[in-house]
Amino acid sequence: MNYLKSAFGIGFLGAGLMGCGSAAVSSVSAGPSKPQSTKPSKVLAVPSGVVGASSPLPNGTLWVLAGNVASKGIFQVELSGGKIVASISVSNNASAIAQSQTGEIGIGIATPQGGGALEFHSGVTGSLVSTVPLSGPVVALCAGSDGKTFFALTKVGSGTSVSIVDDSTGKVISTVPSPASSISIAVTPSERHVYVVQDTGIVTEVSTSNGQIDGQFSVGHSAHFVAISNDGSSLYVLKGQDLVRNVAVVDVAREAVTKVLPAASSSVGLALSPDDSTLYDIVGNAAYGNIQVFGLA
Repeated sequence: MNYLKSAFGIGFLGAGLMGCGSAAVSSVSAGPSKPQSTKPSKVLAVPSGVVGASSPLPNGTLWVLAGNVASKGIFQVELSGGKIVASISVSNNASAIAQSQTGEIGIGIATPQGGGALEFHSGVTGSLVSTVPLSGPVVALCAGSDGKTFFALTKVGSGTSVSIVDDSTGKVISTVPSPASSISIAVTPSERHVYVVQDTGIVTEVSTSNGQIDGQFSVGHSAHFVAISNDGSSLYVLKGQDLVRNVAVVDVAREAVTKVLPAASSSVGLALSPDDSTLYDIVGNAAYGNIQVFGLA
């Protein structure tokens, strides 16, 4: 297993970000100098080739999307002991996964030809329920708090946009623009805003009603993934270069990096427990996969 396989680096500009409210990127002052020396409480083995994972449900499970261009599947992991309790084959073009709190599984599709779609699968049987065509390949995906709305970050030409999809009707509700090169997305509990992060480390708060940029700030270079706490108070941004990874924890109200947590070298995503007490670091490459569990208390 890849237990915190490499040394950790910072790669962020610091804490004490200025307030939001305009499209200008907030400046950053000095902050934490190194990740906390926290170790995972457990490391759970999952299939190699991990692409991403859904948020955990109150029943203590989450789904992992893993595989390669020749074969992909989703695997339901019991987080208490790491047992895989279900597995289902999915499209080889699957690029992202999310699950609503009511159990519906969303799988983003990105074809080599530039096509995109959102598949909905039953959280009970895993069977395909419906497919919603999108304007471009799905780069990232998250589920809203209402149990039926999914937010798909899609690549359209040289830019990106957010497709808001209702899984109960199988229709795109609306589409709002997103900054070019956005690579990950998280939605607020109210679903009024999404946070999108660019690989440069710029985080942008976008209104889901009209696409207006209501805030923008930097957490440092080489960002990979963003997650939001279930109470909406904190962002967790996975970032780093080469074998160095860490997680910047951002106080949303102050737009301030309050701490830096360690992450494994091949981390691809993050997930938070329903009570925000546990952070799951989703780790993997072609050779291995695991979930590293960190307490946040």
